[in-house]
Amino acid sequence: MLRKRFANIDYAQAKQDVVPFIKNPNALDVWSADFFHKITEDLKDRI
Repeated sequence: MLRKRFANIDYAQAKQDVVPFIKNPNALDVWSADFFHKITEDLKDRI
C-alpha cells in the first residue's frame, strides 16, 4: 500500500508545503517515490 501511495504523491507540492518549516530546503531534493521506497525498506529490515 505504501508503494502505491508513494507513486501518487505530488512531490513538488509536498515540498512546497513543508519548505517553510525546513532550515535547508535543499534537503528536500531527495524526496521522490524511489527515496521513500528505499527508506521504507530500510525500516522493514530493522524491525
